Amino acid sequence: MAEAAAAAAAVVDQDPALEAVEEETRDWAEMSPDLLSLVFEKVGALGVLCAAQAVCPAWRSVSLQPQLWRSVDMRNPWQPWDLMDSDEFDLERMARNAIDRADGNLVEISFEYFATDDLIKYVSERLNLEAEVGF
Repeated sequence: MAEAAAAAAAVVDQDPALEAVEEETRDWAEMSPDLLSLVFEKVGALGVLCAAQAVCPAWRSVSLQPQLWRSVDMRNPWQPWDLMDSDEFDLERMARNAIDRADGNLVEISFEYFATDDLIKYVSERLNLEAEVGF
């Protein structure tokens, strides 16, 4: 059994295609914060809050930068019931988290299907809006 493992390792060591793959391997934790911010903007608020921020400490750090949260689109690109009825995702809590991360720099927020009066009030308080917001 040990001989078979050694033989397989020798084949891997000699295969130039596998060597090329090893050379192309990237350490995604070392991606520059500026580039990662651009990726996060494309992924969107839900993608960052649901997954990307949990990849590694470096990605989490970038996900907390207020400038990333100036414009927050919480509209669900999937069917609204995909996340709304999920026990895993509390969309209102996630929206509040995004608003807090903006740290007063929020200039635009979009959400649908889950906006409550309390959430609208929370947005207006965090943005220091005095006008009554309704829907």
